[in-house]
Amino acid sequence: MDQGIVSYPRPRLQARENSTARIVRTHGYTYRKTNHRCKYERCECLLCQLTRVSRLIMRHQQRLWRHLKDARRREEGRGTCW
Repeated sequence: MDQGIVSYPRPRLQARENSTARIVRTHGYTYRKTNHRCKYERCECLLCQLTRVSRLIMRHQQRLWRHLKDARRREEGRGTCW
């Protein structure tokens, strides 16, 4: 059963290097995100609006996660110091 095969998770950098612009992807094209000048920057179609709302929600979620993480660290720090 055990064939000695070990799989390691890929480094997160690869995902960032290969990331593409989301709004452009909704229009059926793929462009790398780095040094990208988006021609759909001002597009107001439904898919672009949904993508922007999705980004906004994710931004707020990340802000909340970071806040909770910092609050936990501060709370743990209070218990050890007099």
